[in-house]
Amino acid sequence: TTNANSGVNGAWTWAQVLSTAAAGQRVNALKGSYSLGNGNDTPTNAGTAIAPIWLRGFDTTIGDIDTDNTLTKPSLAWGTGRFIPKNYWLLSNLDMSGANTNATFDAGAALGSRVDRCRIANSSTGYAVDTFAGGDLAITRSWLNNTSTGTVLRARAPVRLAGCTLKGGSTGLSITTTSLVPVT
Repeated sequence: TTNANSGVNGAWTWAQVLSTAAAGQRVNALKGSYSLGNGNDTPTNAGTAIAPIWLRGFDTTIGDIDTDNTLTKPSLAWGTGRFIPKNYWLLSNLDMSGANTNATFDAGAALGSRVDRCRIANSSTGYAVDTFAGGDLAITRSWLNNTSTGTVLRARAPVRLAGCTLKGGSTGLSITTTSLVPVT
């Protein structure tokens, strides 16, 4: 990963991304396979509505996947761990996978989370993506998958969807909120 305010040789470790990324920063993740283990990864800092923290994948040149989705995305793979963002985290151009009985991407109650052009998969009985009361999540142009018997997306809080594919699992979408609306 790289950032204008990053560590030695312009690169951060995943632990540094989680502990250091701050409101208004963009962290660019280079293609490759990143094995993140079995722990739940929650960043220390939150972004703000006007200064989110943006974790963005790239193939060879920063920003290249923004305009060419056929390029290779970085692969963030958890064993039984998961990613639990703070408020106003924007994720784009990433492959995320895990085998968590909760979720691979657990938006929890984080406000203003955004996922764009990502592939998120879960190979356990958990969800690819889960939300919780109070959160606000927008998922655009993304592919969500559960290769087991779990549900692909559980919406227990406001969720906005546009241009997404939900695949696999015993259920594609579980809605326990009245706030599922299309992105306009």
